[in-house]
Amino acid sequence: MVSRAKCLGLLVVGLLAGGPATVAARDDHVSGELFLRVEGSRVRLVVELRIEPGWHLYHTELGGDLDESGEGYPARPLVVTAGGEAVSWAGPLLPQPVRYDDRVLENWVNVHTGTIRIYLAGRLTDGGDASDVRVALSGATCSVKGACLRYEQVLEPAGAGRAELFADFPAALLAGPD
Repeated sequence: MVSRAKCLGLLVVGLLAGGPATVAARDDHVSGELFLRVEGSRVRLVVELRIEPGWHLYHTELGGDLDESGEGYPARPLVVTAGGEAVSWAGPLLPQPVRYDDRVLENWVNVHTGTIRIYLAGRLTDGGDASDVRVALSGATCSVKGACLRYEQVLEPAGAGRAELFADFPAALLAGPD
């Protein structure tokens, strides 16, 4: 197994090769849109992320086998944070990740590729509205060639979105938080 120090060195080299530690979404090979629907006090969000071919986005739970020092796979897990002053949130609910076998690190990790949808649901507080709803995403992307970049993006609603985006909204989230 590759040492943690070597792995962190590879990550730093990848970040330096790709520019500053925090890059705009268009530079980290992921683009996203946020769609919002409000029905009464119920708020539903769909985040659609498009990950470029040859790249992957780490899942919220990395997975991987522990190394000799007890550390797991060294990467930045995806963090999804919904905001809005007048909304209490449930979720996020992400699709199942796929297992990626990293030959360089001789380990595996949970990732997303292609286009994925993240679902969130919330409830408006009394008299509140959803005018300031945002979703912040933070994590890392890596190419199959080993270049890794920090991923950070804050999404504002781009409208109600296509009906198909909400057609498969998870029933578990429909009730939203109490």
